[in-house]
Amino acid sequence: MRALVVDDDPEVCSAVEEILLEKGCKADKRFCLADVKRMIRRRHYELVFVGSKLPDGTCLDVLNELNRLSPLTTVVVLITRTELNMVVQAVREKAYEFIAKPIVPDEARIRIESAIERARLIQENEILKKDTPSLLPKRLLGRSKVMRNLIETINIVAPTDVNVMIYGESGTGKELVAQEIHNKSLRSGARFVEVNCAAIPDTLIEAEFFGYEKGAFTGAVSRKIGRFELADGGTLFLDEISETSIAFQAKLLRAIEEKKFERLGSNKTIKSDVRIIATTNQNLRKLVVEGRFREDLYFRLNVFPIHIPPLRARKEDIPLLADYFVALYSSKNSKPVKEISSDALSWMMKYDWPGNVRELENAVERAVIVSVGDKITRKDIVIPRMAETKGAVDIGEILPLREMEKRLILKALEKTRGRRAEAARLLGISVRTLRNKLARYEKEGIYVNRMGEVRREKK
Repeated sequence: MRALVVDDDPEVCSAVEEILLEKGCKADKRFCLADVKRMIRRRHYELVFVGSKLPDGTCLDVLNELNRLSPLTTVVVLITRTELNMVVQAVREKAYEFIAKPIVPDEARIRIESAIERARLIQENEILKKDTPSLLPKRLLGRSKVMRNLIETINIVAPTDVNVMIYGESGTGKELVAQEIHNKSLRSGARFVEVNCAAIPDTLIEAEFFGYEKGAFTGAVSRKIGRFELADGGTLFLDEISETSIAFQAKLLRAIEEKKFERLGSNKTIKSDVRIIATTNQNLRKLVVEGRFREDLYFRLNVFPIHIPPLRARKEDIPLLADYFVALYSSKNSKPVKEISSDALSWMMKYDWPGNVRELENAVERAVIVSVGDKITRKDIVIPRMAETKGAVDIGEILPLREMEKRLILKALEKTRGRRAEAARLLGISVRTLRNKLARYEKEGIYVNRMGEVRREKK
């Protein structure tokens, strides 16, 4: 168990550290707020001991930061006996315990033991959650040759510090590959920060990446830490990087090359050492030729390209994946399902799965829910025919082109259960174009929720 001890008095820090070492806890010592913020962004601490007043802030600043970044951390405030107002405020900010200064070893030891016990219980609870089948993390699975090659490639690049570009169709597991690279890298002890570039409007993307100061623009009521700063020392995962604008790409390139940036509304330069892993389901080189993606950014990101095979290229992995999803969703939904019948599996092997592993997962999840007994049968597996996506659309009547476009877009979102990137792929348009059209529909009183369901309101 690791602890962080912070106080402007080195003797106080040493006294607390000594007791922690007695209890088998490793401790890092720091003496100011700036160092604390940097440490808790780069490393997880089960315990934080913080002085009520620091040279550049207070314990309340640390509590606010921990509540946002690491809410399960147990916090103990080191406070003088006269600072009662600070105690009240710290309680409101969820401090667990208090130790009076100057440190009285016997008294402090009791309170530190209590804090350690609480942190240990939280830690054990989190481990139990991870071991629960219904909460098992998704992971890369496959015995096929292409998957073995992919895993070997990950093992080669992970220990290095080069930027990685992951290519693959929607639903192939690009995020899982990125997470696996981070987990096997020298940065695994730091944060893995994800950014879905396709989901952030152009007007907000700079603030999301670089953060902003209070008052930087209308609505900026407090300082926001950007994703680059959060990922300092770790990995920044840029999902669907091809959906960013040319204007933003220039700013992103500078931050990657110089490892520094400024928050919106500030002239202060912030340094950030991050490894970039990006993904796209498009031909990035083609976008460069078309002038839709910066060539210099392409070369900066494409240092080590990885291509993930579609599920149709590794059908021998379907039984393994299906069994995994059966175990996952039967436990999650308290169903007795244990296996898939041979006729159901045979039916699944005949399908090309254009939505890849994600589509397979959805099909198995639904089958688990509707199945009766402990085995999934053929009738439980609902697989959309390829003709449904490739065939003609039954319009029923001739409608204006704009109305037909709207119906197709809403149908695609319904079919993909709200997954915009997948819907955009089916429609042959970019995610940004899809997002702009949905914004226009909202002005008409048509709203699509995250599951692709449509709600209409009168204007």
